[in-house]
Amino acid sequence: MKKILLLLLSNILVSFSFSQTDLSQFLKENKIKTRETEEGIHYVLHEKGVGVYPEKGDYVMVRFKASLLNGVVFDQSNEDEPFIFQVGNREVIRGFDKAVRLLKAGGKGTFYIPSELGYREQGVRDRVPPNSPLKYEIELVQIMDYEAYDQYMRRLDERERREYEYEQARIAQRDRQLIQDYIREHHPNAVTLPSGMSYAIIAEGTGPKAKKGQRLKVMYEGFLL
Repeated sequence: MKKILLLLLSNILVSFSFSQTDLSQFLKENKIKTRETEEGIHYVLHEKGVGVYPEKGDYVMVRFKASLLNGVVFDQSNEDEPFIFQVGNREVIRGFDKAVRLLKAGGKGTFYIPSELGYREQGVRDRVPPNSPLKYEIELVQIMDYEAYDQYMRRLDERERREYEYEQARIAQRDRQLIQDYIREHHPNAVTLPSGMSYAIIAEGTGPKAKKGQRLKVMYEGFLL
């Protein structure tokens, strides 16, 4: 058991050493001057921001771009919608969580995160190799308490609902127009019901009309317009 624990500890130390050496070498070779936290995060502040720093439990709205040291981007926020997470709630990697605490609202910075504060030896399949130091470019847009966060999410949900309804109405209108254009060309005598469904009788047939609850045997063909 002791041998296993020593082996695990050795692997952790090797991983830490590799990550720190790799990151330090990168910064040195690229002549990047940074500050460094006790946890080993190197960073450069581009905008200081105003107000207070976020604390555990706060909700932060950020714009960010995450990349490997070779410049390959593996994650980023949407241009039209910042990313929101709760500080200290394990919703992001530790390095990201710690980095955002170094910014005030409106602040911007570039953060170089050692792998032990990132995805460690696991990495992310096809995106982040094991033991990879990471580069995060972060803008802290806003710091929110729960009430402000809840109000923002309600507004966001309402906006998305309206956008969805608008898109559905647009699609329905397009479909109605497509059907009417087809009818005018192929079945000008078709009947349109209040529901919007249209039909054209090709052959009248004989006998009584089908009633609700009856089982029918039919031949049909469906196709796109």
